[in-house]
Amino acid sequence: MKEIATSKCWAVDDIHDLLNPAPLKLEMGLSRLASGELLVAVRTDMHGCKGEMLDWWFRYFDSTQKIKWWHPHDHVAFKGWDEKWVKGENYIGATIEAVESLADIPPVAAKLKFHAPTDFFELTAYEKGAG
Repeated sequence: MKEIATSKCWAVDDIHDLLNPAPLKLEMGLSRLASGELLVAVRTDMHGCKGEMLDWWFRYFDSTQKIKWWHPHDHVAFKGWDEKWVKGENYIGATIEAVESLADIPPVAAKLKFHAPTDFFELTAYEKGAG
């Protein structure tokens, strides 16, 4: 399980608190971590959307047009998936390169890695929170 400092960036004492649907201190915004990484927090209430629907989306999207359907302003350009992405089958462990424009930040190159939930959460806590 990966260690991250949750208390400073999300104001939670336990990473498993992120599985609770209640609002967090940082719901929307950007925070620079001590490591230099940029934490991007976005709360998106997608009423009626199930986990299977999100899984389907990430297994199939593969173009700038498709990421613009998700958010036409913030998602500027799709540059491609790495070899770990298998269309229709897998995105966990894969990395996407894109151009993103977050809030007032001009478009910048971005790399987004999709981790397995169990990289951060204990399996039993994740299964309980996802259920």
